[in-house]
Amino acid sequence: MIIEVDNYRLLHSFEAIGRGLYFHNYNKQFTGICNIVPVFIRDKEKNTEWNNFCDLCVKLTESERKNWTIKGDNPDIFKYQFGKEDEVGCQMLIMTFYNNLEVYISFANSKAIDILRF
Repeated sequence: MIIEVDNYRLLHSFEAIGRGLYFHNYNKQFTGICNIVPVFIRDKEKNTEWNNFCDLCVKLTESERKNWTIKGDNPDIFKYQFGKEDEVGCQMLIMTFYNNLEVYISFANSKAIDILRF
């Protein structure tokens, strides 16, 4: 089944949820840049640039995220994991909806923005 999605609105919603979770966890507002990667949204054709990028995101975080605390009051419906902030100033959040729809959010703070030139 193919459905039409308002991508801008969907990504904006994921960003709002991510920023809300950041505030909930750290008691402060995140003022940097968020990069949203909904890895559950795939192209129909295999081996497209987007599909390969999503696979890479999953692969790069797979072993590290096993050590991240799983949070969420109803994990069968929604759970999330924050990674540790790296030396550049980026931090990963993985949100999981219904046990299989994953959204990756990279939080880049002002230090990371200066270093990476976002």
